[in-house]
Formats: sequence, structure tokens, C-alpha cells
Amino acid sequence: MSEKIPELFEKEIHNSFNEFLKEYSFSCTKSIVGENDFCVTFRNDEQYILIGGTLKPEEYPYYLYFTFGEGSDEMPESDWNCAPFWRIMQCVSPDGLVPS
Repeated sequence: MSEKIPELFEKEIHNSFNEFLKEYSFSCTKSIVGENDFCVTFRNDEQYILIGGTLKPEEYPYYLYFTFGEGSDEMPESDWNCAPFWRIMQCVSPDGLVPS
């Protein structure tokens, strides 16, 4: 296979989310692909959505992330002005079960 796995994930994020998020006035402003990680940023004025993941061996188990925030999407500000999807789900369903 000529493409690396992070590049495939990054392409699929664009395929899956570009048009959907455009309906809510979000557009892709940044797309980063590393050797073992990837991140795509969508913005609507001050609001942003980060979709990314890591396949780094030192960060095993591998994971994907969805982060929603307002203001800067750059570290360290993005660390305190956002809500990761796992945290939102933890508040909705503290026992880890998806509500029915």
C-alpha cells in the first residue's frame, strides 16, 4: 500500500465530515498528518472541532479524539478551552453506557 495509515484516516475525516460540517458553517482550516498521528481542524468563527488520532507505539492503546472548543485551537489554550467527546459522554452517562 502506497499510503500510510494516518494519511488514510485524514482523508476519511475529510470525506466523512467536510460536507456535513459545512451545513453548520464549519470549514477545514488545518490538516496535519505525521508519521503516526493525524489531526483535522474545522472552524466556525470562534468555535472549533478537532478530529484526530494517534498510532504512536508509546501512546498505546491507539485512540481517536473529537474535541469541541471555543477560541484558540493551539496548545496550551486548546487544552483548557475545549471539551473532549469522551468527557461529554462521561457526563451524559457516568457508568460508561450509552443512554437509550
